[in-house]
Amino acid sequence: MNAGVAQQWRELCDAFSAYSDRLNRNTAVNVNSQTLRDETRELAQIYFRGIRHSLQQLQLTDLAEPLSIDFEALIVLAEGRNATASYKKHVKSIRKLIPKVTSQLEVQSRGPSSAVSSSETDQQILKMLNGLVPTAALSYQQALLDMADPRRVSFRGPAHELRESLREVLDHFAPAPDMDKAGVKLDRDQKKYTMKQKVRFIFKARERSMTESTVPEDAASTIDEMIASMTRSTYDRGSLSAHQERGKKACEQLKRYVDVVLHDLLEL
Repeated sequence: MNAGVAQQWRELCDAFSAYSDRLNRNTAVNVNSQTLRDETRELAQIYFRGIRHSLQQLQLTDLAEPLSIDFEALIVLAEGRNATASYKKHVKSIRKLIPKVTSQLEVQSRGPSSAVSSSETDQQILKMLNGLVPTAALSYQQALLDMADPRRVSFRGPAHELRESLREVLDHFAPAPDMDKAGVKLDRDQKKYTMKQKVRFIFKARERSMTESTVPEDAASTIDEMIASMTRSTYDRGSLSAHQERGKKACEQLKRYVDVVLHDLLEL
């Protein structure tokens, strides 16, 4: 199903890009063109008639809902001669959400949907890590062993091993002194470079496009958020089995994000 959704999403993005360009060429205070208003409705209908439901099925409701609000607002605006600025406000909001949806679909299409096992991809990653950063390979392998242990109750340990493995690879390709020398600025309120910044630095050094770096950048940014969430999670004795299942699923999802970044960094 993911491949079909991804294709639908690409088609919507292409249509949205063309629509956005035409809207930007509208210099009037209001959108008076019936053709442009019709195009607004048609674009929103593409989203509502198929893509929204698909995103919800893929458990991307947190992205589907804000998109729904913006597309619905565009439909309402298209019913009359309303302010161009109002259109552009919602178009800008949709544009910000597009990379997030794209990266989520990419992550889901690359990652395994079942329980973690020592797959061929895992072995490829381990082989590359052993030759590049042996300590990162050890962390990655430890995470695989821990996640495969049916007796494991908490998955915070393997989650941190996965992040540590990725961090060491990023430090190998993007050491802080090199980033300092290149003039990379720390993000606000940060005392060290984020994983997202390191991914961007590596792709820029390899002369890869911003489009190519979008998915691994977003994946890297999500990893720290997921680790923080898993660290904060609490449970009582009565919910032990439910906590174990949630922790396992969260760790499996985290591994998919780590694998996406490693896949691109190691050029597998």
